[in-house]
Amino acid sequence: MEQEIEAKAREIYEASRKRVSGRPAWERLNPSDPYDMGMRETALSQAREAYRKECVASTAKAIGGAS
Repeated sequence: MEQEIEAKAREIYEASRKRVSGRPAWERLNPSDPYDMGMRETALSQAREAYRKECVASTAKAIGGAS
């Protein structure tokens, strides 16, 4: 699960990075830079929410398909 969330977070971050010049790639984010870590945490939060929604949707589909 964590690997899927990390991969989704990277995807989210890299997509947003294209809109902002000068931002480092995901693997080059500086762990001592509060802005970089804020960007990382924002992407991780968005990825967790997307994962949660996917789980809810697949569970609902499974329950609906079981009747």
